[in-house]
Amino acid sequence: MNWIAATVLKNVERDVRRAFYREAKRQDLQVPFDLDQHGGIFEPTDPDLVPAKLLAELTNLIGVDAGLVIRVVIDGFTQAEAGKALNLSEPAARKRFQRAIKRLRAQADEKS
Repeated sequence: MNWIAATVLKNVERDVRRAFYREAKRQDLQVPFDLDQHGGIFEPTDPDLVPAKLLAELTNLIGVDAGLVIRVVIDGFTQAEAGKALNLSEPAARKRFQRAIKRLRAQADEKS
């Protein structure tokens, strides 16, 4: 049963990463946003979408490795790249990511 959950999680991670790259590529094709022409700054209409809030809530759930998880799952970095950005070795980043995902799964299992 665990392999099914692992497969689903990997597929979701892959799909999120692909969607992120598609959107990034689409954004690269657009004309840069000109603040002088349009004015203002981006303010999300949904307060739950604010990156700082996502990081804070994920930190409450899984601890200090929330930044690592966000970089891998949402931003599309490899575990090694995310670890390097956080001054971690590749094996340490991989192990910390695995433990964080395990804690996140445990939290999800408790709520269901």
